[in-house]
Amino acid sequence: MRGFVRSGIRGEAQRIRRPPRPSTNRFGDNALVPLINVVFLMMIFFMLAGTIRPPDTLPVDRPLSVQGRLEDAQLVELWMDADGRVALGETVLPLDTLIGDLRLRLQARGETRVLLSADDAVPTGQLRALLQRLREVGVQQLLIVARQG
Repeated sequence: MRGFVRSGIRGEAQRIRRPPRPSTNRFGDNALVPLINVVFLMMIFFMLAGTIRPPDTLPVDRPLSVQGRLEDAQLVELWMDADGRVALGETVLPLDTLIGDLRLRLQARGETRVLLSADDAVPTGQLRALLQRLREVGVQQLLIVARQG
């Protein structure tokens, strides 16, 4: 007799069923393909939905604002941290060097507007000194970046 046999309660022979064997075909991972597709689609979605921008040049804690958002313009950007250090774009420079570089950038772009990201803790005297130097360079409009709040 093939298979296993055991006797039942009344002594009759019963066939024991074996559990089914797992499939041995070489395409056994086909069930993972949809999961992999979903993971890649989610990865593409988050890559496209997120904004990628370089980190801030100086650690700046911007003041709060209830104004609207600034249009996405390619303006010259200045940074001023709580210690009074000033950066033009991604380079921290002494104020005199920065003013000369700023003048060249503004002339090259034909722009008179500057975007300033100043720390919330910058002393008013340092900020006024910077604003005076910007006015001497020819900056006509200063846009101050703030946190939305």
